[in-house]
Amino acid sequence: MRKIIPLTIILLFGVYHFCFGAMSSTNYKINSDVLAPGGWPSNSANYGLGDTMGETVIGEGSSTNYSLGAGFWYGGRVLKCQATDVYMVDYNLGDPDNYNKYLFSTSQSCIVVNYSSADWSLTISSTNMTSEKNNLSNSDIYIATDGAVESGDTVTTATEPAPISSITEPSGPKYSLDSTRAIINGSASAQGQYSVQPTIKLENLNSLYAETIQGTLTISLQ
Repeated sequence: MRKIIPLTIILLFGVYHFCFGAMSSTNYKINSDVLAPGGWPSNSANYGLGDTMGETVIGEGSSTNYSLGAGFWYGGRVLKCQATDVYMVDYNLGDPDNYNKYLFSTSQSCIVVNYSSADWSLTISSTNMTSEKNNLSNSDIYIATDGAVESGDTVTTATEPAPISSITEPSGPKYSLDSTRAIINGSASAQGQYSVQPTIKLENLNSLYAETIQGTLTISLQ
């Protein structure tokens, strides 16, 4: 009789930049706007607006070991991941494939909003996945990509008027998360809003005990 291991990945999201970029069209330009507390982009068919409410101090600060870009739209980029945790489907011990793969659902996607004029990357790394008896190394935890931006392993879509052709995805088929890896890369012209659904792959599972194991993914916009 096969045993089942429920696999859990708990996500912690590292947000690199909360920032502002000037918005314009042929006839209009908004350099900045502040309403009072909160903020998020809004858009129509022809215009996009990133607003902030209750800004106090914005700008750069740094020390020997740390740097900070203060302000909700500082630098032109913002990252919002909609899942606080992700539960992979159960894995059957003894399965000849010896791996488990999971595509984030649309409700778990990460939203990248970019109005800067510089290249950027959405990256990911992982801790080991552990339980009382198990320790799955992060060298056996992968981001699965296939170079096809809008389909296949890892899916990116433009969720407002935005040039999807300015987004690239590593060709893969997989990259170990024992170091920081790119999920997608955006060129300087990749301005707009994008929804990203990563695909996570776990390997060498048949050596594990039948326990729920969990680890932490860190997703960052750089």
